Amino acid sequence: MQSVSRPRRILAGVFAVLMVAGGAGAAPFAFVPKSGTGKIAKIDLATGTTVADIVVPGGPLASTVSHNGQRVYAVLQSAGKVAVIDTASTSLVTTITVGSSPWSATLSPDDSRLYVMNNSSATISVIDTATNTVIATMPVASQPDQLAISPDGTRGYLTASPNTVQVLDSPGPAAGCLPRRRMQQGLLSGTQNRPQR
Repeated sequence: MQSVSRPRRILAGVFAVLMVAGGAGAAPFAFVPKSGTGKIAKIDLATGTTVADIVVPGGPLASTVSHNGQRVYAVLQSAGKVAVIDTASTSLVTTITVGSSPWSATLSPDDSRLYVMNNSSATISVIDTATNTVIATMPVASQPDQLAISPDGTRGYLTASPNTVQVLDSPGPAAGCLPRRRMQQGLLSGTQNRPQR
């Protein structure tokens, strides 16, 4: 997993294209955080036009879409929340309070858990997506950034500062992830030159 500098990661969040199929024969849509506006644009990829602006209570930094395409989860860094958006109705379902300066979010392979990396509080908030509630808050390495989860859901790989990858055990949906060990990122191919924040 290769990390990039902070400005590039911000741009990646702002311009992330989250494609959701619009039904049989329909063009997919993209849900794109609009930096500094408190909105997420729903874009019809067939025409390239914005068909809706979804207002959220805070500046959206990054988003992720559920594997079934029914929900978009937008990280609201300044508000310390995650916005849950219904893709069919293009409406805000709810917001969930997480830790300080949430930076990114990752879904489990079965969509049952959302893991939110709280950059300033050095924690991960584990959200039950069925109830939209935080069920665990886990201390992790300093300035957690991005999390990748193995396809079977048994391991998580967390990038953090300074130059760290933390391996997390995921013993089951109820327990979330548990810290296992840290590896210096410089030991991994192609990651030696990560800029410091």
